[in-house]
Amino acid sequence: MTLPEPICTLVDDDPLAREGIAASPGDPELARPDSRLVIKDGRRVVFLRAEEIDWIEAADYYVQIHVGSKSYLHRETMMSLERRLDGEQFVRIHRSAIVNRRRIRELSSSRRAAVVVLEGGATLRVSRSQRDKLAALRG
Repeated sequence: MTLPEPICTLVDDDPLAREGIAASPGDPELARPDSRLVIKDGRRVVFLRAEEIDWIEAADYYVQIHVGSKSYLHRETMMSLERRLDGEQFVRIHRSAIVNRRRIRELSSSRRAAVVVLEGGATLRVSRSQRDKLAALRG
């Protein structure tokens, strides 16, 4: 008896992968970030494009993925998911939060705290150790 493949995985939107053609280990295509997240939501399977994701919040060995007014619980660690997402599109602002750079509406900082306000209105705290990443966004 064979076990079914896990449903909650990130998949690449590569036409060759859909046809069952695997890339060779030295192939630069392997270094590409994943473009879709597949999430089991009850009896449904939801396919999220990476650009749809607003922000991601840590929840122990799970992550809460926020997409517009909805959120999905996905079993994967923040570190693992961060490695799989595009670093040009997503930035880790806290040990418990990753945000989509394109969703950032406002950056605010003082000596004591820094916050990011997203297009949907969510306000997220930026850790001191991650402030340099956001300073680069300001230019």
